[in-house]
This record gives sequence, structure tokens and C-alpha cells, in this order.
Amino acid sequence: MMRVPGKTALFLAMAFAGLSHAAEEFTYDPESLIVAAECDLLYDQGKAFAERLKKDGVPVTHRTLPGTLHAFMTYPGMEEAYREGGRLATEFLNRKEDRMKNQITPESIVRISRIEVDPAQLPEYLALVTECGRESMAKEPGVYMMYSMQEKAHPERITILEIYADRAAYDHHIQTPHFQKYKQKTLKMVKQLDLLDQNPLVPEMRMK
Repeated sequence: MMRVPGKTALFLAMAFAGLSHAAEEFTYDPESLIVAAECDLLYDQGKAFAERLKKDGVPVTHRTLPGTLHAFMTYPGMEEAYREGGRLATEFLNRKEDRMKNQITPESIVRISRIEVDPAQLPEYLALVTECGRESMAKEPGVYMMYSMQEKAHPERITILEIYADRAAYDHHIQTPHFQKYKQKTLKMVKQLDLLDQNPLVPEMRMK
């Protein structure tokens, strides 16, 4: 059995000998992947361990490799199982790493920009703001979100949700060619601009 917790560690052939421990022992465990050998003598314990983690609120994925033995990653003749176990572990850790890359921290900047645009210049403004948003998301790792919206009842009112990794990411953003293009070309289009910095109530929340 192989357990991969949500850290940069890999635990091989871990034996879970009993389930009599207190619930709080697992409550704060990280999200885990358990890759189990179908013919392992500890298979049932591993499955019970996965259920225990779930019961304690720990996100867990349990996968079974058919026809494999205990410690399959070290046995000759089980190269296919070795590769599959490694693939599952690598994908799991990569997903965790990708999620953590865009983690909002106390140093992050979360801002709502409220903009009122001259209605006569609205089509040109919309083209510029959407271009800047796309370029920012595509080219700037420190820009976590650049989500622009237009009020249905008042199309000249634009709201942008902006999230930056930190002050350095924001300072870099406002110097980029795409932002400078947007800023310079929209100066006479914008009638009012309000920048409202926010405190996120659930920093770990993200779009699904």
C-alpha cells in the first residue's frame, strides 16, 4: 500500500495496524492518495484507513492496482504496476502544487475596481479592458484573477475583480505593455474610477 499525503513526501508500504486511535489524530491530516495492492495482506486495513480519513473529514482518494502484491513498487516483474503507482502519485502531487501556486495570503492584493465609462465610447473601452484582462491572465503568473463584468441595467458601469499574489506582482502588472496600453487609451473614456481593496473572508475559496 502506498499513501501520498498532500505534502512533498511519498510513503511506501505503510502498514496501518489498527483504527483505535482518537479521531483528532487524523482530523488535521492533509488531503491524501492511497494506492493499494489488490493482493496485499494489508488491503482491507488500507481501505478501512481511507474510510476513517473520510469520516474525520480528510479528503482522500483510494485506488486499487489489480493483481499486485505488498510492496509492489520494489518487486521485479511488476514494472507496469510500478509505473501506474508512480503516475497516480505524480498526478496527485502536481495537482496539489498547482492549487498552491495561486494561494491567497495576507500579502495578496484583492481589489474591486468600479468604473463608469462614457457611453459614447463604450464599445472601444470594452475591447480594451477585455484585451488587458486576457493578456494579464495569460502572461503574468502573479495575477491570480482579472475578471471584468458589465452591469446589465447600466452597461456603462464596469466592475473588475482583481487578485494579485502580492505588492510586487501588482507593481509589475501596472508596468506591463498591455496595462499601459489600456491605461493610456482609456484615460478620456473613464468618467469615474473607484478602487476598493478587500479583505477575503474565505481566502482558500476558488472557482471550481
